Amino acid sequence: MKAKPVVVDMFCGAGGEFQGIAQAAEKAGITIQAYAINHWERAIETHRYNFPAAEHICRDVADIYPPDLVPGRNINLLWMSPECTNHSPARGDKPMNNQSRCSAFTLFDWIDKMTVDRVIVENVPAFENWGPLDEGTKRPIKGREGETFKAWLAMIRSFDFTVDYRKLNAADYGAPTSRNRLFVQAVRNGSGKSILWPEPSHAQPSPNRVLTQELPRWIPAREIINWNLPSESIFSRRRPLAERTMGRIREGLVRFGGSEFLICMEHGGRVVSADVPVPTITTAKGGAIGVAQPFIVEYYGNGKARSVSDPLPTVTARDRFALIEPRQDNGIDVRFRMLTPNELAAAQSFPSKYVFTGTREEVVKQIGNAVCPKIAEALTYNYMKEIAAIEA
Repeated sequence: MKAKPVVVDMFCGAGGEFQGIAQAAEKAGITIQAYAINHWERAIETHRYNFPAAEHICRDVADIYPPDLVPGRNINLLWMSPECTNHSPARGDKPMNNQSRCSAFTLFDWIDKMTVDRVIVENVPAFENWGPLDEGTKRPIKGREGETFKAWLAMIRSFDFTVDYRKLNAADYGAPTSRNRLFVQAVRNGSGKSILWPEPSHAQPSPNRVLTQELPRWIPAREIINWNLPSESIFSRRRPLAERTMGRIREGLVRFGGSEFLICMEHGGRVVSADVPVPTITTAKGGAIGVAQPFIVEYYGNGKARSVSDPLPTVTARDRFALIEPRQDNGIDVRFRMLTPNELAAAQSFPSKYVFTGTREEVVKQIGNAVCPKIAEALTYNYMKEIAAIEA
């Protein structure tokens, strides 16, 4: 009996990349042997629930001796998504941790001690700027951005691998989020294989662009929103929304037009019918008037109001998105609610049957840290077909 192709998923999290890999393998008609490694028990619990046939290792990747884990030392695909927090610009001006930034170096123990055919590394786009930190500020040294990244790539090549990297947008591959990530691919020389990049399945609509080969447009956020869930009025909340949040709502009410009613946000907010004369437009703070449709508000430091006709922006490890729904039911109102974990998971392209374990906070963290299954599937489908052809 032939051995199953081996996939090692380092820093596996809740299983986003493995969901995509499993979908690719199923479409190619093959069964894989998977090893999933993560230090967080909750993420391993979720991964194990959804993929009980995989071997799960709840340990720090740096503490593992690869030959002890994989019998035979042959790995068809090694996927790793090393720590990204200390590379991300979302960290702002906070000091960075060099040890956390160096988790990508754990790759070398695997490609040194094992026979690995293919490697895929996923991280934030700023991973490309990985360079030395100032000893005092613990911030990247200006003018030396990318030095460590280039040295890291050179080290992979020194193990006799061909390397390439690209930034990919998950929306281009059918996910309802415009999440951008950097992907590094490496193929062992002498394996007879080459690096394969997937062709987009979707395209961003634009008045100045003809969709290539009639690709369908990006999937909008409105398709993953449950419009039947309850929400509350922004005008009758016991605890008023923060001024910055109200400012983003004002922005959205002005930007996203409709035809039913007008919202006047001066003096805490009021709503008037579109059938009556427009009230005086003042220049006072908050004196914005707009005709409104549903939209998304981001809870980032530089967050904006976003149209539900676009993919959801990058889902993070915290609750960051609120749905704003102007309504005209019993009178005119503006409703507010946070997007649910199920909606966030759908935006990341997880299937509806996928189960996340833990508290709401833990579930949101798992979803936000996950790789979009759709993009992992696109990246690995041709690899799985290649394996299937060899096995036939």
